Amino acid sequence: MDPFNQVYSDAVEQIQQLDITIAQYRNQGFASGTEHDSDNIKPADIANLMDELGLTVDDLLQSVEVARNQPEVYGLDKEQLRDRSNKVSELTKRLKHLQESTQGITMGRGVGANLAKPSGPPPFGAIADEPGVSENPYANDLLQQDIMQEQDQALDGVYQSVNVLREQANVMSRELEDQSYMLDDLDTHVDRSQDKLRRGIKRIETVYRKNEDTFKGCLLILVL
Repeated sequence: MDPFNQVYSDAVEQIQQLDITIAQYRNQGFASGTEHDSDNIKPADIANLMDELGLTVDDLLQSVEVARNQPEVYGLDKEQLRDRSNKVSELTKRLKHLQESTQGITMGRGVGANLAKPSGPPPFGAIADEPGVSENPYANDLLQQDIMQEQDQALDGVYQSVNVLREQANVMSRELEDQSYMLDDLDTHVDRSQDKLRRGIKRIETVYRKNEDTFKGCLLILVL
């Protein structure tokens, strides 16, 4: 399957998942007192899905740009390039529409008035929206606390990852330094061995020149 078509299909599925998730978030109310149920959808869940969709659309935009600059490399004609550009343009508009319609959610505000139904054409496989519940200040505070806690946990994870990477970099630096010392020692030993070899060859040549007549006489005796 063409990689572009595969990534495009993934983007469409992500949009459908976003539509379903947003609708479920609107439908879950706080009257039952289960706003902190682990099964409930949180604003961070929607924000994460939105970020993933944004990355997918960016990948598609870059692929179209590359293909437009080198169509012969990818075996695409003008019609195929136009079709891909239109598909990505449609995805970009849909992403922007979703971002605008869920701004109140991803910014940590409550449900109700902030979850107005999005205008425009129906989304990919979207389901019908039900009216939201009324504004609840206490619920808003709880939502903000949940978001801040999730952000703190994410920052802690990033900090730990940076520390691990720093430690790995230090280990690699020490290993490279040790290998550099070993290479310097090897060069020194090679130079010394070459000097010894040259001196030995010179000695052999000197001995041979001084005893050349003797060596030839010995050879004649052996031959006779």
